[in-house]
Amino acid sequence: MQSLLRRASPGFIAGAIAVLTFQQGAWALLHIVHRMPPAYPMGPVAPLGVPRVFDLAFWGGVWGAGFALVVRRPDWKTGLVAGVVSVAVTLFIVTPLEGGSAAVGLHPAAWLLPLALNLPWGAGLGLILAGMTRG
Repeated sequence: MQSLLRRASPGFIAGAIAVLTFQQGAWALLHIVHRMPPAYPMGPVAPLGVPRVFDLAFWGGVWGAGFALVVRRPDWKTGLVAGVVSVAVTLFIVTPLEGGSAAVGLHPAAWLLPLALNLPWGAGLGLILAGMTRG
């Protein structure tokens, strides 16, 4: 159990940091071209009322922990795969569980913004985790 925690913890940290830097950086660029609201959203998220950016960082950390457990040699390319997988899970599993339609994931346009945010996050996750675990 301790070995699992030792491997997952850097992934959680890397995933959360990647949200706050890479993903929110991409979000800021999308805001400049009028595709997203301002980056670092502070509006409350149910049920606890934490600011959205902290909620995103938490879930980025959860994904990062899973990534660290699965990937032995992280880099930006394996991180990109994590970004694509996170979008697919969101569109085909999370959205239907929240009452939406999984069919939205079949429309290529539905993938554009999520990929524009999660590919930078994934690349950042891979880079940060590689830097944390090699040395």
